[in-house]
Amino acid sequence: AEQAAMEVQEETGLTHITFKGVVSLNNEIVYGKHYVSLGLLAESDEGEPHEGEPGKSQNWQWYDPEHLPQPLFAPSEGVITAWKSGVFFNEIRS
Repeated sequence: AEQAAMEVQEETGLTHITFKGVVSLNNEIVYGKHYVSLGLLAESDEGEPHEGEPGKSQNWQWYDPEHLPQPLFAPSEGVITAWKSGVFFNEIRS
């Protein structure tokens, strides 16, 4: 959890992160690459996200999980789908 909190801080600038648990493990081939994605559920009780690594990510904002912008990065979409459905493991081949 400490390493994940450091990564969140680097990319978003958020410092008050509470990890709630692991919600998914996805094994998928998308964009011609193999991804294994571990989905973690976290909460932040203060702060606004911002671009912590210019050129790597942009447009950090809070969104309602039912109204996410499209298109999503496919591995992130897999984690969100697993979290919302309660299905922990997904093997996706595309």
